[in-house]
Parts: sequence; C-alpha cells; structure tokens
Amino acid sequence: MRPWAERLIDLARPGPGDRCLDVLSESDVLARRLGRVVGPDGVVESTADPAAAPGTWTVAVSLFGLAAATDPAGMLTAMAARVDHRGGRLAAVAWAGAAGAPHEAAVQAGLEGVGLSWPAQAAELRAGDPAALAPLPAGLCLGRLADVVRFDGIGHLWAALVSERNPPDAVIAAPAAALAEARRACAARLAAHTAADGTLRIPVEALLVERAG
Repeated sequence: MRPWAERLIDLARPGPGDRCLDVLSESDVLARRLGRVVGPDGVVESTADPAAAPGTWTVAVSLFGLAAATDPAGMLTAMAARVDHRGGRLAAVAWAGAAGAPHEAAVQAGLEGVGLSWPAQAAELRAGDPAALAPLPAGLCLGRLADVVRFDGIGHLWAALVSERNPPDAVIAAPAAALAEARRACAARLAAHTAADGTLRIPVEALLVERAG
C-alpha cells in the first residue's frame, strides 16, 4: 500500500495545518503519512462514515476503501459534502475492472478453488467496475492510474494478501494442505508476471475519483 498511499497524497496535495479525512482506507499507512505531512497543526481523522465526521475538511481521501462501502457512490457523495468547496481536495482509488487487480483476483480464485470464501475480497473486485460508482456525484471526475505492484515472491504476496489481512474464520481454520493448494494455484495464475528469481512484477490499473478542476 505504501506506493499507492504516496501517489494518493501527491494527488490530494495536503499541506501543513490541513484537516484530512481518511475514509475506509485499506490500511493505516495512508493516515500515518498524512500525519507527517500536515504536522502538529493539522488533523487526520480516519472514519468508516464520512457523513458522521463533524466540521469541514480541506482534504478527503480513500485508499481502496470504496470496496468496503455498501454504497460506493453514496460514500463519495458524503466525502464531497464534508470537503470545503473553496479549494478542498478529494481523491479516492479502487482497483479497476470487474476482475480487480491480477494479484487480488489470483488470491480469490485460489481460495475459491479449494472451497474457501472471502466475501470482502470478492466485493473488492466488483467495486473496481465503474458502474459500481454510478451515479458519480456532481463535481467529481473519474480517471485511471497505471502502475506495477511488486512482491519479493509468492510467499511475500500470500502473507500480504492473506495471512496479514485479517482473514475470515473459514480461512484461518482451513487445513494447511488446502491453503497450500490455494497458494500453488495463485502462483500458477501469476506465472506470467514472475521473474526467474521468483519476484513478481504485476501491471495494475486503478480507478481514480477526484474533484474536477
């Protein structure tokens, strides 16, 4: 998440003393970096419900948080309503495409192949469909970002996307053999992106929602 957090900060342009609202971001890495940018005179608040955040904010951001919203368009509307209309900034990213990022889809397919379900991850893939963001609130525009996600190997990827990602009880309790098979299937799906030394370099695309102008 670190490179994407830095990219989102570049887009939202927070500065010292700004009030930043971090909505449903996938990890706390964005909030930590925002805190360093705004400094002691600024405010960073992380929330699951932008409509419940009091006051007016100079920046509202979400790092792959749209996937966790039951109503992504409604979440964006609420974020836009909280941001100062006199120069406030809003930026949010979600994996692009109904199939999501290749590495996310590979993990999901590997788990489903051994009969395991992870509804939150499946929802994340669907949230990358631009139709899930419609109708886009007035004043916001939709774009795309391209990048490359890097992992040291399939073990690094599996740890980041499964072991360290608060998996559901069914995955935690799954037999080791089933998880090993799911991991092998994931690696097979990503073979085209795996270098000779085992590292992965996976081209990805994300949807970007930001305030127009």
